Amino acid sequence: MLDQAFFSRIYEQVQGTPFTQDFTPIQESLNPLNFVVKRDVDGGTSARAMQKMIDLAQYHLEDSIAWLSSIITQQQEAEMKRKSLIRTLLKA
Repeated sequence: MLDQAFFSRIYEQVQGTPFTQDFTPIQESLNPLNFVVKRDVDGGTSARAMQKMIDLAQYHLEDSIAWLSSIITQQQEAEMKRKSLIRTLLKA
């Protein structure tokens, strides 16, 4: 993890002036856990954002399962009707 002494030394080398700001915001922005928690936007990494994406995926999965079940039922009904028509034709 980046510490204040290292950052201050590099800052002074690059900027030519001493670093006199509060280091806390820089340290927080580089903390991976803080990054995850703060990304509370749609598509972000926070728990709320992830739950929203999981819920949406679950909805789409359930919708797809219902659609597929409907197609299977229609195919089964069509197969039964086809067999019935063939039997009727063979009896004629």
